[in-house]
Amino acid sequence: MSREISELKIKVISQVKPILEDSKINPYQNQWNDAIELFFELIKYPENEIGFYNQFLNSLEEILFQAPDYNELVSFTNYLERYLALLANLLNMKLQEQSSVLRLFKLLKLRTDFRVYFSRDNIEKYRHQPELLEHFCRAHCTRNENSHANEDTLLPEWANNDAEIILSRNSILAVIIYATCVHYDELKKKVEQRNNLQQPNVKPYLSEVVREFEEWKRRFVMLQTIEKVNLYAIEKTDKKPRHGDIDQVWKTLQEKQLMLIGDAGTGKTTTLQYLTLEMAKHCFGETAPKTIPIYLALGSLGSALSLLQAINEKLPFEQIIIDQWLKDGKISLFLDGLNEVRKDYRQQVYQDIQLIIQRYPQCQLLVSGRESYQFNLKSNKVVSIFEVKPLDQARVKEFLEKNADQKIVRQLILDKIEHNKHFARFFSIPFMLFMLIQVVKEDQKLPENIADLMDRFMWLLYERERSKDTTFQPETFHSLLVHLAFQIFSKHGENPAIPYEEILNILSQKKADNGFEVDLAEILKIATQLSILVKSTHRQYSFCHQQYLDYYAEQAL
Repeated sequence: MSREISELKIKVISQVKPILEDSKINPYQNQWNDAIELFFELIKYPENEIGFYNQFLNSLEEILFQAPDYNELVSFTNYLERYLALLANLLNMKLQEQSSVLRLFKLLKLRTDFRVYFSRDNIEKYRHQPELLEHFCRAHCTRNENSHANEDTLLPEWANNDAEIILSRNSILAVIIYATCVHYDELKKKVEQRNNLQQPNVKPYLSEVVREFEEWKRRFVMLQTIEKVNLYAIEKTDKKPRHGDIDQVWKTLQEKQLMLIGDAGTGKTTTLQYLTLEMAKHCFGETAPKTIPIYLALGSLGSALSLLQAINEKLPFEQIIIDQWLKDGKISLFLDGLNEVRKDYRQQVYQDIQLIIQRYPQCQLLVSGRESYQFNLKSNKVVSIFEVKPLDQARVKEFLEKNADQKIVRQLILDKIEHNKHFARFFSIPFMLFMLIQVVKEDQKLPENIADLMDRFMWLLYERERSKDTTFQPETFHSLLVHLAFQIFSKHGENPAIPYEEILNILSQKKADNGFEVDLAEILKIATQLSILVKSTHRQYSFCHQQYLDYYAEQAL
């Protein structure tokens, strides 16, 4: 189905309104609008009919928005019987194995008097009669004629009459909504009861999110945890820009969707993961969570997986429930690393994000990337873009206080920052500052330059792995990662997730050329444990940070 439910509702109302607002034939004047809303809820609940909801909506879309077509009417007419049977089941009525439309009319007591003869010749005579007699007659005749046409391949005389097709369609719709009106109160209770019973338990999912990101906070266990520092962002706009700490901007912004941009290492991923973790913790304490966070590393999505499919994979619930949560704004999406999506798949991801923005305007969405991308909305508005600013001196001090437990380390770095503007500018990036802390803590001195810092940081990781495992070969490990990074950068220019088999093929080539006697699966395991590589749920790997990819690729040159 390509249209919104709201569009279908508006179209249904426009078709049945002339019929149902006539108080002479419809006694339920105060209910038919609500009955349309209830109808769209009820079709979610047929038992033992997988796909009924989407099939019904597709048929409804075809018959409402396309040119009149007899074959589409035949398909749609089948749902009259199936819908009435659904109502009877929900109302605990005893159905016979083969219940005709007329039997269902009677079973559901849709009229007070069935001492009438339903034939097409009588439709005109029943016009404007109480309890929608004209429309019951036309709906019944249409269903029977269509059924016989299927059996005998004989089309009724009116099959090519567009006006008659529209009349038949509208009569069927009117009967469906009228039947819902007749039993509205009881059906409404049934829906509420089922919604309460079928409300999925999100606590296990939230618990897993908390566990995953608490583990992320300890990702650099070989060295030291990165503690959060308040990052500052400013809006990129021609008007007076809004600004502030990112988490506060996210919580207070009126718009539902925004994009966060910044250079590698400025803290975009940290921010999105922090917001996901905090929201999951908050939701976990609620009896009925209002907003459920979903974090997706866009670079790890495969080309065969749409963004909506990835969301459905994250939440272990029925698609229909997730779809409703997205519509109601009960899901917040944190989409990280737009620039890390593979080039051959990037355009599809852009379109998927645009589709989500258009289809689910109430859904909070935060996209991060290294460049600005505008996703135009139907109203011609664009997503607000905020740029992460480098840490100012006060925030650098805050970061050092949280992440450098030795006073001498903090002092060495601060002295250098205060006396060297170039140094201060480069280490205003949180991730670079984190690496600097680790190297200074180990060596008790500042590195000579940036290249020296990166090199020393990586070899610190290798040395600590070697202290645990004497068979670990740092030079071989390093050489393989250099080759891997160069191949990925040469092909993609960014840091996308690469399938396991492709990674092995790349490493196997280097292993054979150099005669390395190593287990490549073990190499990937160690690289993941050291948080040099990160593994996604789809057996794909990427470098944990863009800086890592850049560092290793430059080593190849």
